[in-house]
Amino acid sequence: MRAPMNSAGQPRPCDERLPIEVNAVRIGPLALIGVPAEVFTIFGFAIKQRSRFRTTAVVGYANDLVGYIARPRDYEDTGFGSYAAVKAPMILGLPRFAPQVGEVLVTACVRAIERIPRY
Repeated sequence: MRAPMNSAGQPRPCDERLPIEVNAVRIGPLALIGVPAEVFTIFGFAIKQRSRFRTTAVVGYANDLVGYIARPRDYEDTGFGSYAAVKAPMILGLPRFAPQVGEVLVTACVRAIERIPRY
C-alpha cells in the first residue's frame, strides 16, 4: 500500500481508518498494554501518566506492526521523526497516519487499561 500523493508529489494523509487492536492485562500490580506499533516515547509516557496502575508498561509490536506512532511535529520537521512519520510508511508499504494519531492511541490505551478488573 502506498501513501496517496498530492499535486506536488508529496504524500498526503489517507482518509481511511485503520482499525487496530490494543490489549490490556494485569499481572499483580503491573498493567501491560500491547500496541501493534512502535510508539514514540512521549506517547508511552502519556499512557503511563494516565493509567490508574502504579506500574504500567507499554509493549510495542504486540500482535502486529502497523508502523510508527510519531509526534505531530514530525510530519513537518526533518530528521528521524520525519523519517518515521513520512518516509518509512512509504518505503515499507505501511499506512501513513494523521498527525493526531498519537493522542488517539493514548486515549484508546487508557480506556483499555480502565477496563481491567480490580482485585
